[in-house]
Amino acid sequence: MPFDPDEVVIDGMTCYVNLSEDSSAIQSGAQTYKPLAGSIRPHITQGVSCALAFPSMIIRPDIRTECFVVVLDSEVVIAWNKGLFRKTTQTEVLSRDQITAVDVETNPAGVTLLKIACPGKTVDVALPKGRSDLGKSISEIILPPRPATT
Repeated sequence: MPFDPDEVVIDGMTCYVNLSEDSSAIQSGAQTYKPLAGSIRPHITQGVSCALAFPSMIIRPDIRTECFVVVLDSEVVIAWNKGLFRKTTQTEVLSRDQITAVDVETNPAGVTLLKIACPGKTVDVALPKGRSDLGKSISEIILPPRPATT
């Protein structure tokens, strides 16, 4: 059977559904992933696994739009379409060994943000409203293992 990167993403979406206990994420994830797949597939090669894949919303000063997040073995890929008429796909690729922090913040309106920090930048994505528990679980998956300090 030939290698299919979409199958790797499906594995990640399945893990997310199990973690979030929200089966509707499969349908919304598939709809979000489909137009962005071309920018995500090049990051998935044979032998790479996907810990999580889920639809979200990227929050930046210049844009707030639907995105798709893929947590691979060595990187986190976030893809979205920018523009109203001439949509261009944009990606943010964060090397997991460069990630310094993954924080979960809930604002007074109940919006939960996942803030992924690397040297020189932070990427914010929205999580389901009021799901800081889900954010904590995702942050534990994204953060690279740290050696024990004595």
